[in-house]
Amino acid sequence: MGEIASEVFLSEENLKGVFVGGPGGTKDQFMKKDYLHHEIRKKVLDIIDVGYTDEFGLRELVEKASQRLKDMKIAKEKEVVNRFLGEIKKDTGKAIYGEREVVDAIERGAVDTLLLSDSLRKIKVKYRCPVCSQEYEETLSEVEDRICEKCNVPMDVVSKEDIIEKYAEMVKEKGGEVRLISSESEEGKLFLRAFNGIGAILRYAL
Repeated sequence: MGEIASEVFLSEENLKGVFVGGPGGTKDQFMKKDYLHHEIRKKVLDIIDVGYTDEFGLRELVEKASQRLKDMKIAKEKEVVNRFLGEIKKDTGKAIYGEREVVDAIERGAVDTLLLSDSLRKIKVKYRCPVCSQEYEETLSEVEDRICEKCNVPMDVVSKEDIIEKYAEMVKEKGGEVRLISSESEEGKLFLRAFNGIGAILRYAL
């Protein structure tokens, strides 16, 4: 079983982690021996106790592993938010917040890690009047109809962009990373409340 698992998992280029589960002490004995390839052993995230060895056991493993992954995700989010807060507290100039300031830093290639609250899921919509061609942008929760104040006619939607996806793509193009921060944790709530859900840790002070 170790050989088959190793062969399958080694063929997965984007494998992030492995969970091992089973009833009793068999799973622990399995992990004490070199049954798994050493590269796969490095990626074992947790060993989970389940009550069965059949399909019911597999479902139980998936359910427990899902909660474990959620806990790990929140822990990583807390770590990056605390790192962000630490830079602000030390006043190093390597942490900024505010949409305009963050976008400017992204465009200048200075962002190492972009922090975005998952509550920031909004759309930036560009409107244009079909009569006078006047354009303007607005950030909304969903696309809404707009009337041109000058011509009193419905405006056309020229483009619409998801803010999170737009900024994430901009950062990745510059070689930075993006962390989506859950608003469920205390740190996530603080980040949303105090910094409007957008901030960045910089490679260097601007």
